[in-house]
Amino acid sequence: MTSDWTAATFDENFLRAEGLNFDARATAFDCDAIFGLLKLQPGQRVLDLACGHGRHSLELARRGLGPLVGLDSSEAAIKLAVSRAAGTSTVSFVLSDMRALEFEAEFDAVFNVGNSLFYWDEATHQNILERVARALKPGGLLFLDVYNRDRLVGDLAVKRHPAVRFYNRARGIAGRVKRLFRPQKTRNPDRLRSSKTWNFDVETGVMHGVMRVEVSGGNTRETPIRTRLYTLTELRTLLERSGFVFEQVTGFGGEPIQVFTPRFAVLARKA
Repeated sequence: MTSDWTAATFDENFLRAEGLNFDARATAFDCDAIFGLLKLQPGQRVLDLACGHGRHSLELARRGLGPLVGLDSSEAAIKLAVSRAAGTSTVSFVLSDMRALEFEAEFDAVFNVGNSLFYWDEATHQNILERVARALKPGGLLFLDVYNRDRLVGDLAVKRHPAVRFYNRARGIAGRVKRLFRPQKTRNPDRLRSSKTWNFDVETGVMHGVMRVEVSGGNTRETPIRTRLYTLTELRTLLERSGFVFEQVTGFGGEPIQVFTPRFAVLARKA
């Protein structure tokens, strides 16, 4: 799989299938963690790295923070972000690839949500983090939302157990039968149905698979998906090699992490 698979995958179809799935409550939950761990204050300059359509930047701006800059390589996502930010003076959006980040000591804090930084190989990830370190002011903070590899891999193994697969198929059939007797809801025309098939490569630590999106005319479009899942030990080493001091890791509610914690809130400081 080439390093440019993201360009084919994160397009308008992805945005309509995945990016618009998050409601205001999910966004507020994420922003509570970002706001709390980074201890953000009005007047601080903050970078939303891989901002998508800007839901976190716009929510933080509504809380009185800024100036904020959102950066993403998806033209469709940035176009939507700009339209949603109309009239908001504390947020701006940039169409750019994080692998070519060129800011120099401009930001008090950088955050990345959705495990959306580790799509390539380790050398590329270190290059991105080194660029993030250069973009931060001395002592600036980095907030990373990363998936718990142990939890994800365990869940994948459980789902493939024959008894669980039989149970899930039965639930799916029961759900389809119930829908036959329920009033049909009006479907949002801006949303597309999607599904993913995942596999985990134990040797490389990469979760890879295929994303299927139902596009116009009943056709299905398939694109690759790939993310490197780091253990916390590996991530700490990567951050330290890239110019950061590892500060802390918690769950998103600030709770101590456990093996079953789904997402880790990682905080690091520019060395």
